[in-house]
Amino acid sequence: MVIPKTLVFHDCKQEASNAAIYNNNWLPVAMKNQGVIKHYHSNMSAKYLQQTYDDFSSDAGTCRILHATAGASTGLDICGICIVIQYGMCKNMAKMLHLTGLFLIMAEPWAFSTSLDEKPFDCMDPDKPYTGTVKKSSSKQEWTGCAVLHLIQSTTCL
Repeated sequence: MVIPKTLVFHDCKQEASNAAIYNNNWLPVAMKNQGVIKHYHSNMSAKYLQQTYDDFSSDAGTCRILHATAGASTGLDICGICIVIQYGMCKNMAKMLHLTGLFLIMAEPWAFSTSLDEKPFDCMDPDKPYTGTVKKSSSKQEWTGCAVLHLIQSTTCL
């Protein structure tokens, strides 16, 4: 079984770790716990991060699917990645556009049902949160920018 080299970006470290563990459990028995799927984020040791980077970036490496936080999107320079997935929406267009290329956005269900009729696109403030103002404790749904919601609900590609 050949698994295309895949990079999956997550909003937080715990989500990246949990997704890697979950995906690993769905591998065929012979591939489970063999390093085919790994996670990569700043809580890992420098040694683990370097070994994981070397393994994922090598054509002969075992790691085929890497779950990482968005912070890795600026630090990983790896050839041969076939699939890039943003798991969950980015909160603003700057982050979203940074990740553009060959990628898939797996958006939360509420993003498709959020009414944008009364929220016209504001080119002067495209990342204005849908709810207007937010607090530190606001949810992702509250702080997601209107431009991101317009993109998610769009029927055309960028």
